[in-house]
Amino acid sequence: MVVARLLGRQREQGPMSFIELAQDLAGAEGSGATGSGLLGTVVRQGLNEGLSANQILSGLSESGIGIRRANGLALVRDIRASIAATEAAAGLDPLTQIPAQTIGQVSTGRQGVYRSNVTMRFRGPAVNGERMIESSTFTITSDSVLRPIDVINAARDIWSTHSDLYDSELLDTEYTGTVFNPGGL
Repeated sequence: MVVARLLGRQREQGPMSFIELAQDLAGAEGSGATGSGLLGTVVRQGLNEGLSANQILSGLSESGIGIRRANGLALVRDIRASIAATEAAAGLDPLTQIPAQTIGQVSTGRQGVYRSNVTMRFRGPAVNGERMIESSTFTITSDSVLRPIDVINAARDIWSTHSDLYDSELLDTEYTGTVFNPGGL
């Protein structure tokens, strides 16, 4: 519901700023309609606008979004690392092509199988009233090399298929690499 409203607004008015996104997310939290994974999007937008971690956390706070400083800094750090990793592959479309030199070779596991990994960051289930930001690595196996976007989508599909088992909110997904066992190593 919140995502649909924001997407509709963006189509009508164009891209939203960090503050606009934070204010809309704060309004969604007040209505109990969160769980849409927008916090990572808001933080990413702030970083794209050149804001510091402190400015982002202040903006979230001023918009009415409560987040512990340590958790907020961890989220900003993780998303900043994700952005840096993407920029490190400048000149390549990191999501739609895989240059051969980035596929590592291993001698473990089934021969002839590609293993692609993604790191998924999420807000975990409440423990003593706190929801911590956690991460988990998902491995997608295939008989042929997959584009990073296909690996990310497969991991997100697995996550959403089993989301009813978790009391978690997906924040960010990052492709971290592919390895292949050619056999005979």
